[in-house]
Amino acid sequence: MPTDVVQLWWLTLGLAAVVIVVVAALLIGIVVAANRIDRHAAAIWGAGKDIATNTVQIWQLQKTNATAAQILAVAGSIAAGAESIDGRLARLPEALGRLRGGTGTWSRFSRRPRSSTPLSWWSSSQSA
Repeated sequence: MPTDVVQLWWLTLGLAAVVIVVVAALLIGIVVAANRIDRHAAAIWGAGKDIATNTVQIWQLQKTNATAAQILAVAGSIAAGAESIDGRLARLPEALGRLRGGTGTWSRFSRRPRSSTPLSWWSSSQSA
């Protein structure tokens, strides 16, 4: 074999080795970058899940506010009914006193006069 062929063979072998080393270094760099991207993506994914968890709470808070508004509306109607009952109860002693022909004072301990017929006090007040 001529020496030129052997030198060309060694030169080609050396260049191939250099190319293989460069390609290996580039591939290692790509793998390192991919791993770094994967770590950052995992951190972003975790933060995104936390944000989604907190956002769900906001949606439930809006539903809670809507329910509270409904409860407030019902409570308002209950309060109006209670005020009506209070007003009627405040006028009750006067009305009972008129039925008895008295001064309008009535206590829960006072008793109406007994009669032989039930509701005689009513029928007598209706006929007058």
